[in-house]
Amino acid sequence: MPSLVSAAWGITEPVSLPPYIQLVGAVFDPTLSPAPPMSADLARWLEESDVPIVYISTGTIARLLPEQLEALVCAEQSIDTLPRVTTDVS
Repeated sequence: MPSLVSAAWGITEPVSLPPYIQLVGAVFDPTLSPAPPMSADLARWLEESDVPIVYISTGTIARLLPEQLEALVCAEQSIDTLPRVTTDVS
């Protein structure tokens, strides 16, 4: 029987799988696990923004190597229209 398996690209270790198993990436069913409602302040901020908003998330279990984090920051900095927001994570 064919099976689709939720997997996290870039985190899941490479393995040999039978042809009837296909990794399909993250699977999310909002009817089973609805996202919490957005706060009114956040919704207003998103709606009133004059520039595109890019949300970057590495998830909850990813551990970026320094060179991966540097590549992510460089990519973000190459987008001219984004406002600069920094967070001290040290």
